[in-house]
Amino acid sequence: MNASIKTILDIFNYNRIIEIPFFQRAYVWDEPQWKRFLSDMEFISKCNTTFYLGSVIMRQERDYIPGFINDKRTLIDGQQRLTTLNIFLKVLSLKLRDLYLKDLFRLPMQKNELALLINNKSVITFNRVMNLNTEEKLEEMDNMTRAYTYFSNNIDISKLSYPTILTNVMFAVIDLGLNDDEFTRNNIGGE
Repeated sequence: MNASIKTILDIFNYNRIIEIPFFQRAYVWDEPQWKRFLSDMEFISKCNTTFYLGSVIMRQERDYIPGFINDKRTLIDGQQRLTTLNIFLKVLSLKLRDLYLKDLFRLPMQKNELALLINNKSVITFNRVMNLNTEEKLEEMDNMTRAYTYFSNNIDISKLSYPTILTNVMFAVIDLGLNDDEFTRNNIGGE
């Protein structure tokens, strides 16, 4: 087990697959959370200050394979935040028409596949949003498409600086090794 503070770019490092297992709950964030999230991103952009977005717990699933993905992690905690972050930055990339930001959550060594793998019924919606090449109206089928629509309607690019966001958003990350059990309280700082 390793605990550390990491940025968005530390978590999504172009060589890591982060998998949300099928048994995780569906994406449930709604307008109050999106509004707060957007407000936080505007605050970070304006003040250029470090901002902790919460904790993320991941478990390593695969050892290093030369020439392929460095590692695969199962996301134990942090699904709502990381999914929202992906959707938010996707919409921002479409508004800015920014190629770097557009490919931020992709794996160049794996045919540009998405780094965040969702294994529940939301996978089709998530992939559709993340594969958009232009900003367009989507039928609101679930909270992911509603999040996309919310950010599409409410992002003011003059209030956001994605380099500042990428540099200043921090997570408390707990990385569990192959042999660590996320359900053992002693492994994650419990009593």
